[in-house]
Amino acid sequence: MKKIVGLLLFLFCFAPSKAQISDDFYYGVGANLTLPQVGSNQTRFSALPGYGFGLNFGLRLDDSPWNLSSRIQYNRIFYYSEIPTVNVSVGSFELMLGFQYDVVPVKGLDLFAHVGPSYNNVTEAIISKTGLVYPGQVKGLDNIIDVGFEIGAGIQVAPGLKLNTSYSIQTLSRLELEYIDARPNIVKFGLYYTIGGSGTLNDERAQMEESLSKLQSDTLYVVNKACAETMTNDVLAELFSKYYRFSAFKVINVEEVDRYKSARPTLYFAYVGRYYAGMGEPESEGIFLLDHTFTLTEFPYPVFTAYNIGLSEDCFSEPDLSARVIQKFNNRLFTRS
Repeated sequence: MKKIVGLLLFLFCFAPSKAQISDDFYYGVGANLTLPQVGSNQTRFSALPGYGFGLNFGLRLDDSPWNLSSRIQYNRIFYYSEIPTVNVSVGSFELMLGFQYDVVPVKGLDLFAHVGPSYNNVTEAIISKTGLVYPGQVKGLDNIIDVGFEIGAGIQVAPGLKLNTSYSIQTLSRLELEYIDARPNIVKFGLYYTIGGSGTLNDERAQMEESLSKLQSDTLYVVNKACAETMTNDVLAELFSKYYRFSAFKVINVEEVDRYKSARPTLYFAYVGRYYAGMGEPESEGIFLLDHTFTLTEFPYPVFTAYNIGLSEDCFSEPDLSARVIQKFNNRLFTRS
């Protein structure tokens, strides 16, 4: 147990330096309750609640709701048998690797799937009829090292804080008379807090989260500077109505910008066409997110979603590609990436 805690502390101290590799890398800590599944088909055992804690790591794939996800965790699992009377405790250290998918239409909801090995140490306490307790470590286990699969879902309950539930299935577990060799399947209920990387709760990201949340109940003003011949306001509005779900929107001409800037507290403009993606950069074609002063936003906002990928003409002349770019822009607002 001391070695496991020491390893977790080492990884915790090491993680912040690794978080600087990429703005899309993030890490955090978590704790959970565990409930072993030793019910109907294993009637001689009864479950007791346990606990777990560990470190979580993730890498957000570029402009995608998919994330690479990993977890290093220690779980303490308890169950008992009445005939004979045995209390069993399992210390399980696991390394899980897999994917997390952010469900774009539902803010803060994600689904995940992991697979990985676990190292399991099983101890039991045999209670005699006279009440004497005989503790000891179970010897001769075949499945000290097991492989498990985990599926689950998480929901954001506060900035950086998620509530997760999952079900973990062990592939090698075997039922014995007094214990399970080596670990039962378990259900987890946990809280996970992102403390570094792109999920860090710094002022800029917190401000972006709050501001984009307000946009969801407001109107995005879409400034049409695409090809006048093919991408009329009506065509652009039709594409946005099909592929944009983040907020209400209204397509306007660039000549109308000043009126909307001064008439109401506009939050954001989406500039569709050729513009500058940043200071000192050449003009690019795409969708640019501008603030209420008609100034280009900056990281961590989804500043620029490119249109020209080298396979087509500029100025949103191809409806199919334009639709994909609008959908990508919509997804980036949901995932904040």
